[in-house]
Amino acid sequence: ISNRATSIGIQAFYACSFAGDLVIPSSVNHIYSEAFSGCSFTGNLIISNGNGVTTIHKLAFAYGRFIGDLVIPGSVTTIDEQAFVYSGFTGKLVISDGVTSIGTNAFAHCRFTGDLVIPDSVTEIYHGAFNECNNIENIYFMGNAPKIYNYTAIPYVFPLGKTLYYREGTTGWTTPTWNGYKTA
Repeated sequence: ISNRATSIGIQAFYACSFAGDLVIPSSVNHIYSEAFSGCSFTGNLIISNGNGVTTIHKLAFAYGRFIGDLVIPGSVTTIDEQAFVYSGFTGKLVISDGVTSIGTNAFAHCRFTGDLVIPDSVTEIYHGAFNECNNIENIYFMGNAPKIYNYTAIPYVFPLGKTLYYREGTTGWTTPTWNGYKTA
């Protein structure tokens, strides 16, 4: 994508196939709804850091398939609802410090692997954000307990049965459970 682009519009690349990496330059400020929904590509998804993307809108990468890691850069503050729902990336998910809000079902049913580290900038996580992401190994929180918006009595933000690990000296956490999840 050209470094002259400032946004990627609604359904701009809907259901496209790409060979290689998809690189979104730092000139892009918004990735709008369904911009890459249903897309498949054979490489990494690279969202460049800098003063770039601030919001990844609803369904922007939903139902997509790609190989490799997904790094959400520090310029992003909001990952909107269902932004990556049912995405089939097979690497690791890295959420950089700067993200403050993770929307409803943002990563639900994704198959990324490894540890999930929630940076201290995250202050709110919505219902189902990481639900059914069963390949997550450990969930680590770097900061204070975020506000959880859960719409049911049963916890559905993270995969059931996972332990949430938080740092000593942070606030808002309870032990042995917090919002229905085991903590340590």
